[in-house]
Amino acid sequence: MLLNAGLDAAIADPAEMKEAMEEKPLFDAVLAGQEIEDKEKMRIIKKTIDVIEGNTLYAHSYLEM
Repeated sequence: MLLNAGLDAAIADPAEMKEAMEEKPLFDAVLAGQEIEDKEKMRIIKKTIDVIEGNTLYAHSYLEM
């Protein structure tokens, strides 16, 4: 989402960035309203998007629900 909004630099753990870049197509698909094959991953992505967009407050337990 941040890349799509124009972010071009960040301080981040390279291992986490690798994972994030691998999952970017999944986030893009969910943001576009498409279904992805892995329903559990889709649920987590939707919850993450809710936090980033400010639709809910972040709590680690929220991702466990």
